[in-house]
Amino acid sequence: PFINRARRTPLNPKRVMVAPFENATRDTALALVGRITSDYITEGLSQLDSVEAVPSATVLAATSTNGLVANARQFAEQQRAGTLISGSIYKQGDSLRFHAEVTEVASGKLLVSLSDVAGPASDPIRGIRLLRERLMGAIAIRDERASQRLQGAPRYEAYELFMRALDRFQRQDYRGAMEPLHQAIALDSTFGTAMTLLATAHSNLQEWAATDSVAKIAERRRDRMSKSDREHLDWVLANIKGDLESTHRLAQV
Repeated sequence: PFINRARRTPLNPKRVMVAPFENATRDTALALVGRITSDYITEGLSQLDSVEAVPSATVLAATSTNGLVANARQFAEQQRAGTLISGSIYKQGDSLRFHAEVTEVASGKLLVSLSDVAGPASDPIRGIRLLRERLMGAIAIRDERASQRLQGAPRYEAYELFMRALDRFQRQDYRGAMEPLHQAIALDSTFGTAMTLLATAHSNLQEWAATDSVAKIAERRRDRMSKSDREHLDWVLANIKGDLESTHRLAQV
């Protein structure tokens, strides 16, 4: 019954879900690369005016132990997303190759199949960044911001730590999330998203002085954040002030 109701809900072709990419490298050192790819592409798409990205946290919360969403099209349908981005990552010598496809959710029709993007296996974020630029161009050719140069990506090692922290955070292990977040920020002091999550973890534990301290640092990174991250930070700042009206409004965004 739930699935039938979801199918009757009109899908929005401008609402895009990015599924975790399949890690076909069989390299355990790259275990998180598929989820990092999904998160970073989603973060890029959320900066565009012409599309609406399904929040990365929503998608990552639905991943199984192998790092994939069991039925990506069905899950995209439940999220009212009319467009799905998916793909795979594999090794070729010292390079990582990324293959991505854009699919119409309702029909399963392949809309775009990108030529493979490659980057050094020693620094996966370089390939991921190039892939994001290609996909943003393919998804939002007419978007005014699509051709703008976006801020640099976080260091890959910092991103790995952030994803490990996010997993703990989603299991409500806020204290456990703090150590990898501190490590991520130590590796990349410009990583505003990690700072915002750290502030939220302190907030959830009602550690208001620590929340305020971290949030003020994150505020200085606002220009590097996606729209959803800025809204998240605004929620933290309103929560510190006890502004219940704003926290409620921002929680509904």
